[in-house]
Amino acid sequence: MGRVTIKDIAERAGVSKTAVSFAFNDPSRLSKATVENAVDRATVDGFVVIGLGAQDPVVELLQRRDIPFVLVDSEPPGRLGAITEPKTLLGFRASNLAEVRLEKGQATAQLLLADGQNRWVDPQPLPSVAVADRVVELAVPFELIGDVEAGDTLNVIAVVSQAERDLATVPATGPAQVIVPELGAVTVLQEVQDPEGDDHGPGSYTYPTDPVFEPQVYDLESFTVGVDDKNVVFRFQLFGPIHNPWGSPINLSVQTFDVYIDVDPGAGTGRRLLLPGRNAALEEGNGWEYAVWVEGWQQELWSNTSAGLSTGDEAGQLFQVKASYKTVVDPDRRMVTVRVPKSVFGEDVDPSKWGYVAAVLSQEGFPAPGVWRVREVEATAKQWRMGGAPPDTNHTRIVDLAWPAGATPTQEEILSTYPPSQEKDMDALGPNDFAQVPLLTAGRS
Repeated sequence: MGRVTIKDIAERAGVSKTAVSFAFNDPSRLSKATVENAVDRATVDGFVVIGLGAQDPVVELLQRRDIPFVLVDSEPPGRLGAITEPKTLLGFRASNLAEVRLEKGQATAQLLLADGQNRWVDPQPLPSVAVADRVVELAVPFELIGDVEAGDTLNVIAVVSQAERDLATVPATGPAQVIVPELGAVTVLQEVQDPEGDDHGPGSYTYPTDPVFEPQVYDLESFTVGVDDKNVVFRFQLFGPIHNPWGSPINLSVQTFDVYIDVDPGAGTGRRLLLPGRNAALEEGNGWEYAVWVEGWQQELWSNTSAGLSTGDEAGQLFQVKASYKTVVDPDRRMVTVRVPKSVFGEDVDPSKWGYVAAVLSQEGFPAPGVWRVREVEATAKQWRMGGAPPDTNHTRIVDLAWPAGATPTQEEILSTYPPSQEKDMDALGPNDFAQVPLLTAGRS
C-alpha cells in the first residue's frame, strides 16, 4: 500500500484540502459526517499517516474500522523552515500558514496548508501584501482558509523571524482569537430588548457568593431570532461579561441558554414542560416541538416528537435530535450566537410563524438528580447556590427570561405565579404545577 496524500483525500472526498487538514488535526471544526467521509476516502488504497498528537476521536474511528494507520512523532506545526531549537510551538494545531517575506524593502506572501505531519504544503501566492515604514499589511481571502462561516473563531499567532530563526511571537502569551465577521445578511424575524437589572427570576433571586459570578453575568440585554440562507439564527446579548473561568471548549462557563420553539402556536401540540430542572412550562394551548440547549459542555437539540412521526404530548418523552449546530461565543460583544440548519426542521419551514421562549439560567456541572445541569436556587445564597427561593420545591431555576420591557404580565409576575408545592419528585407534577411562560410571537417582541 502506498501513502495517501492530503490532496488525494480531498479529491476523493470532494472537499477542500483545508477540510481534510481539519478532519485529522481539529475535527471539532467540522461536522461528524465530513470527518468520517475524509477518513473513509483516506484509505481507499493506502494507509493513513497521522501525528502522535492527533485527536483521540480520529484515532478511535480508525481503530473501530480496522483502518491501517501509522503514527509519526510530530509536534503541532511551527513556522515553515525554522531551524531554532527547540522549535517554536504555536499552542494550537494550525491549519494554515500565511508567510510574508521581506527582502530589500519588498514584500511577498504565500499561504500554505498543514498536511498533518508537521509540514507546510501547497503554497499559493497572496498578492494583497504591502509594507510601509514598520507596518506590514496582509489580506487572506476567507475562501482560501476553508469552510469558515460568520462567527467562527480563528486562532491566530504571528511569528517574527530573521535568517530562518524565530525571534518572537505575538501575542507572547499564546494565540489571539479572531471572530469571523458576518459574511452574509441575517434577516431579523423577532428581537426583544430585555430590561436591565431583571436577572432575579421571579424578583427575589440573588447570585451565588463566589466571585466567579460577576454582576450581570445572567442579565439578558437582547434576544434575536433571524434567518440566513442556511440557518435559523438565535442571538443572546448580555449586559454583563461572558467569561470562561472553568475552561469550556466553547469559551462559555457560567451561563446556560435555552430556546424553545413552538412551530404551530395555539394548536395545542408539543410539550409544555420545559427541559428537566427548569421548573416552568408553556401556557396551556402551546407546546414546544424543539428545544435548543446551549452551555459550555452541552450543545444539544431536543424534540418531543420522534423523527417527526408524532406530535408528542405536553409532558411526554424527550428525543435528542441527532444534528449538529454551531455555537459562537463572542466575549468582546457579550454575545452568544447559535446557528441551527433549517434542514433540521424539515422542508418549507417558516420560522416567522413560530413562537419562542428564551431563558438564561446558571450552568451547574454537579446538578441535583433529575436536573439537567442548571443551578439550584435556595433560600439563602451560598458559594455555589443562588439565593432568594420561596419556601417550596417547584420554584423555577430561570434567572432571566427574554421578555419585552413594559409587557404585561411582567417577567416577575410570570415566574412567581404557580401553586406552591412541597413535592420532592418533580416527575409527579404536571405542567400546571409550574410557572406558565407565554410565547414570543411576531406580534409580541
